[in-house]
Amino acid sequence: MTKKIRYKMMLTGIMILGLSISFLRYGAVGTDPYTTMNLGVSSTLGLSFGTYQLLINTLLLAVIFVYKRRSIGIGTVMNMIMVGFTSDFFYFLLTKMLPSQQELLLRASVTVLAVGLACTGIALYMEADLGIAPYDALSILIVDKSSGRVPFFMARMIIDILAVFIGFRFGAVVGIGTVILSLFTGPLVQIIREKLLSPNQNKDTTVVKV
Repeated sequence: MTKKIRYKMMLTGIMILGLSISFLRYGAVGTDPYTTMNLGVSSTLGLSFGTYQLLINTLLLAVIFVYKRRSIGIGTVMNMIMVGFTSDFFYFLLTKMLPSQQELLLRASVTVLAVGLACTGIALYMEADLGIAPYDALSILIVDKSSGRVPFFMARMIIDILAVFIGFRFGAVVGIGTVILSLFTGPLVQIIREKLLSPNQNKDTTVVKV
């Protein structure tokens, strides 16, 4: 895979992830765990979602730099800067283009689409191997520190459930979308990477390599 293609995969993945978060926010049935936490805390502090996400990503980056610095790259920086503000932009467009009072079928459809987009976006920028977001690196850090005894999907679920708890404590909406992503993001990202993006490569199903 050429570096040009990897850059395109990284940017596409990040944009798709931002779009998925905006769909989840519009559907109002709960966002992904990390967004749930950040929406709750940012609302309490009176900051925009994009601004607060950049701040918390910077803090997590410091932790990852100490314990897992090889996962840091240009993709890490781009993810930190772009996802929150991309989500704000797409959310603004959605509220202008789609009805403010959503029917249940529309909300359900948007949520299903958002879940698929989120997992695809994460898989794309991880597969590009140009660095991953600090939040995503936390799961891999757990895998490494456990010497592989804790598989990636389980580590991701632990981190996601903790993030949901924090978001809930700060008043964020926790809905069916949040629950689905908490339980299935890890397994779905692993499946997309192994079966669709690199079907001919023998990837370690326990540790996601970055």
